[in-house]
Amino acid sequence: MNGNDPELGVGDTNVPAVGAFTNSKNISMSKSTVNVVKGDQNNFVSSEFNSKIVQEWLNATDSSSKYATACNKMTEDQSSSQVAGIEDPQIQVPVGPEDTGIWLLKDTRFGQWKDNGNLFWLEGKAGSGKTFLCTNIIKTLKEKHQEVFYHYFDTLGGSRAKVTHGGLVASLLEEIGMHPSYDQKVLKDLFENNQKGNKKISVSVMQGVLLSLVSNCSEHTYIILDAMDECQEPDEVSKFIQILLGIGNVYVVVSSRNPMPKFLEQPWVTLKLSLDEEETMEDIINI
Repeated sequence: MNGNDPELGVGDTNVPAVGAFTNSKNISMSKSTVNVVKGDQNNFVSSEFNSKIVQEWLNATDSSSKYATACNKMTEDQSSSQVAGIEDPQIQVPVGPEDTGIWLLKDTRFGQWKDNGNLFWLEGKAGSGKTFLCTNIIKTLKEKHQEVFYHYFDTLGGSRAKVTHGGLVASLLEEIGMHPSYDQKVLKDLFENNQKGNKKISVSVMQGVLLSLVSNCSEHTYIILDAMDECQEPDEVSKFIQILLGIGNVYVVVSSRNPMPKFLEQPWVTLKLSLDEEETMEDIINI
């Protein structure tokens, strides 16, 4: 990446200083109050730079509603879900909300992936419960305070960004770039140096910044991608996954109706699980 690329804004020294406020609590300026939070000065969010604004700038989708819907269906039975008006034909309802899906979390292959990383590919036909299982993985990792990020490919979502490589990259960049465990200043500088979000940036630039953020984080990064068979650019996404895996501290789960691409099949680092096997199907409801 070119260190002087004006789109990236690398090397630009015209960055608002925050060090002067390090030891201050509340500073009044023209009837306004500046609340300064102590801590890493690289990680801050201003009123002109927040998740909503960044999502609009990057054209990033918000997968949190899909995650919340799936979580609701994990804790409610079918009748209560319908009464609450929670309807999503792509999310399978568990038979028993407390027990269903535990088999995957206890499976030795899942434990191997969680501890050693790389790629875990969940393959299953329509209705095999892939979205529910991915959501269960996300929920479990969140409860263990892991850095977990996710994207639900969704042809019914009404947005092209939900089914493309660029949409995936934008979504992950917004999530990771705004997360306190990563250097938030990187994304903020990119925002500032592209006319405060008025100038769009290319997918290649977004991907480069995303890979840099993940590479420079000392923690493991877990990325869960559900329903990749609904992605309209599977080859580009598969190549992106291959690059992510090359970083070393990135652990990826993919669910899909389709088998894993051959070039991702690396026996020493890749795990596969077919949800169409008889023993796993006993634990999933088909609708």
